[in-house]
Amino acid sequence: MALAKEGIHTGEDDLLALTGRDNRAAVLDSNGRLIRWGNPNAAYVGDPDGKLANYTGYGVYAAAVARAAEAAGGKVLAWGTNLPPDRGKGISPAAVYEALLQGHPVIAWISNTYHDVQLGSYTAFDGSTVWYTLTEHAVTLIGVRPDAVLINDPWFGQAWHSKAQFESAFHTFEEMAVVLD
Repeated sequence: MALAKEGIHTGEDDLLALTGRDNRAAVLDSNGRLIRWGNPNAAYVGDPDGKLANYTGYGVYAAAVARAAEAAGGKVLAWGTNLPPDRGKGISPAAVYEALLQGHPVIAWISNTYHDVQLGSYTAFDGSTVWYTLTEHAVTLIGVRPDAVLINDPWFGQAWHSKAQFESAFHTFEEMAVVLD
């Protein structure tokens, strides 16, 4: 969605090839809790057609999306999160709104509940700690007004959401976003 706003039309399969894919199965403990899986900062984790609830499909985070957007011909103006290992590089809500006012689409990671959700963690196969929730969701923001943001949501469609609701959901992944030109 964000690349299309830049005039770049590419398919899901092409973008998945650019982010890379880690199809290795999740490792669960004897109680069914996630303990090991791929690193969404490095590549798309799981099957895009899989299910979050049964750990067959998860997603991808800002670092890999920024690399893929640039490889597809997009211009990334900023990306980041306040989650480790990128702590301190988050895109604040104020910076998101300013980017939108300047006409830049923003990919934002939120909870699909549109509220702040507590994160769990697991150890990725590469040894890094990954913070996650089974409600992980990425949306494209394309507009802003004093009280709300316009969100293109691949699951729920395009709609205005109050800034308070967006900011609550955006806090889940500690201001994880990619700003495109």
